[in-house]
Amino acid sequence: MNNENPLIPQGSLFEEKAKSQARVKKAFFFALSASVLTLLVALIAQGCKRQQPQLPPEPPAPAPTFDTSYTPVADTNQAQVATGTNDMPTLVDTTPPPPPPAPTPSASEYTVEKGDSFYSIAKKFGVSMKAIADANPGVDAKRLQIGKK
Repeated sequence: MNNENPLIPQGSLFEEKAKSQARVKKAFFFALSASVLTLLVALIAQGCKRQQPQLPPEPPAPAPTFDTSYTPVADTNQAQVATGTNDMPTLVDTTPPPPPPAPTPSASEYTVEKGDSFYSIAKKFGVSMKAIADANPGVDAKRLQIGKK
């Protein structure tokens, strides 16, 4: 008997098939390990440091050019001089007066509508919610009643 296993029939190719599969597995793992080793050698030979990119040299700065056709302009915004009674010149201030202060918003009545809150009312009139609360000391912001002023 050529077969060591008595359960496998004598003319079967089972053992040859098993040996063939083992050879294919060995060849696959050999090819895989060879490619991994090749990659490792290539990476080690190249090195792991990052190379700085080569920047092109900067062109030289152009020479400054001067405009020779410049003519000075006389200052026409000088202060006016007025002569006083004692023959001493005095300077007159020609600066414009400061703008008048912004008018304070006058108090106006507003009737509460559905969906109003201190925030929406403040946004309509461009004032802060604190200003509305200060102007209405007895009003609770969470309990506005429709139709109240």
